Amino acid sequence: MEEAVKLKKPIAVNFYVDWCHYCKKFAPVLDSLRKEYQGRVSFVLIKADEPKNSKLVNEYGISGYPTLYLVNPSNDNRVYLNNAIYGNPELIKREIDRFLRVNKK
Repeated sequence: MEEAVKLKKPIAVNFYVDWCHYCKKFAPVLDSLRKEYQGRVSFVLIKADEPKNSKLVNEYGISGYPTLYLVNPSNDNRVYLNNAIYGNPELIKREIDRFLRVNKK
């Protein structure tokens, strides 16, 4: 996450755990989005059950998986994407596009 913040471009932060069926199902969608938004959005995967990530998990208030946030490191603007849209890549793209419009430099 620290490396992504240094790039000073919007970040899509996905909190996941290996044993989560929904996380596994969402992974190909996230990978497709990563390819589509390459160069405009950094995608970061945070394994939520690793002790080294506990501070970040607590800071974001993560209680379920997967959980996706859009973050602007310039002003620490954080937008939670409701997991009800994770099955619809077009809705996720619409939210990412809106975030990019609102968080222009």
